[in-house]
Amino acid sequence: MSKLRIVLRLIAFLAVTVGVYLIWSAGQLVCLHAHQRRLAWRNWAFGTWARLMCRVIGLRVSQRGPLPKPPFLLVTNHLSYLDVIVIAAQVNCTLVAKQQVATWPLLGAMARRIGIIFLDRANIADVSRTGEVMRSAIQDGQGVVLFPEGTSSPGQRVLPFYSPLFEPVVRLGLPVSYASLSYRSPAPARPAHLNVCWWGDMTFLDHLLGLFALPYVEADVHFGAAPVYDGDRKRLAKRLHAEINQIFIPSAAQDASLDYAQGPAWLKATGH
Repeated sequence: MSKLRIVLRLIAFLAVTVGVYLIWSAGQLVCLHAHQRRLAWRNWAFGTWARLMCRVIGLRVSQRGPLPKPPFLLVTNHLSYLDVIVIAAQVNCTLVAKQQVATWPLLGAMARRIGIIFLDRANIADVSRTGEVMRSAIQDGQGVVLFPEGTSSPGQRVLPFYSPLFEPVVRLGLPVSYASLSYRSPAPARPAHLNVCWWGDMTFLDHLLGLFALPYVEADVHFGAAPVYDGDRKRLAKRLHAEINQIFIPSAAQDASLDYAQGPAWLKATGH
C-alpha cells in the first residue's frame, strides 16, 4: 500500500505543481502591466498550490492564533520544507529560502519565477542584498516569511535566532509577527523528527518519498497573539525567540543526540 501511495502522490505532486504554474504563467500575461494585479494573482497561485499540496501529502493542519495581514514580516522556527506549504496555505506571502533551492530541478526554476527571495547563506555579503529585496517586498504590500534559525532542525528546541535579516524591518519601523510550527506522524510510523522534519544530512528525494509513504501528517501552526516591535535588531531577535518559545510544541523528545544547532558559520560569527 505504501508503494502505491508513494507513486500516486508523486504523480499528484508533479501534476498540481506544473498545472498551477502553467495557470499562473498564463495569468501573468493578462496582468502584464498591472503590478498589483500581478501580485494578487501570484498570491492566489502560491496559496492555491500550498492548499492543494496539503491534500496531496495528507497534511492535516491545525491553525491557532490571529493570521497576520500583509504587509508583514513573519518569523517562525524551521523544521522542514513542509513549513513553506503550511504557512503559504494560511497567509498570502513570499519567503526567504536558501540559495540551493534555486538550483533544484523544476521546483527551483518555478520558485525563482514566482518571486521566492533567495539568500546565499555561505556569503555574508548577500545579507544586504537580501535585506533590500525583503524591504522592497514589504513596502510593496507583501507578506514575507523568514526562518531566522538559519537552518532546519529536528524540532527538539527552537535554535538561536540570527539577527542580520531583521535590519530591514527595523529600518522600516515595522512590528514583526511570529508563529511556532510542529509536526506529528501517525503510529506506528517513525517519529516526526525522523520522517517529517528535514535536517542534518538527510537527502531531499529520499526524505520526500518517505514522507509520501505516510498515510497522513499532523501539523500545528500557532500564530502569536500580537506582533513584536523593537528598534534594535539583536533585541528584536531575542524577544521573538522568547515569544516563540512560549508557544512552541516540540516535534522530538528531549534527547542529547538530537541537540542539533548547525547553521551558517558567518551567522554565528555575527554574535546573533
